[in-house]
Amino acid sequence: MATKIVRRRGRKPSRQLNLSKGSQPLSERQLTPSRSLRAKRVVKILRERGRQYGSVGPSFSGIAKIWGAYLDLDLSASDVAMMMLLLKVSRAKRGKVSTDTVDDIIGYCMLYGEMKGV
Repeated sequence: MATKIVRRRGRKPSRQLNLSKGSQPLSERQLTPSRSLRAKRVVKILRERGRQYGSVGPSFSGIAKIWGAYLDLDLSASDVAMMMLLLKVSRAKRGKVSTDTVDDIIGYCMLYGEMKGV
């Protein structure tokens, strides 16, 4: 996978992964129908989980309090989203990756971004 340095005005250079098979980075290509369907599926899953377990903010805040007490750390709801994401990535790295695993990773990324306001 190729990486390139991207310079942004007023910021340090950052690395940008080129995930495409062609010459354009993924961010510059149109979403294919399968990617669009996956995004819709992940949003549907998040909504279903919200109906089952309640709003993600209070749910992850509660988890953060329990994990924080156990670890003697001050954790936030976004910390929980990131740690769940890392759990899924760790599992994917060790074994066969399923559609559900990728959907979960995308879902936790979406939740983390939403909680961080990005």
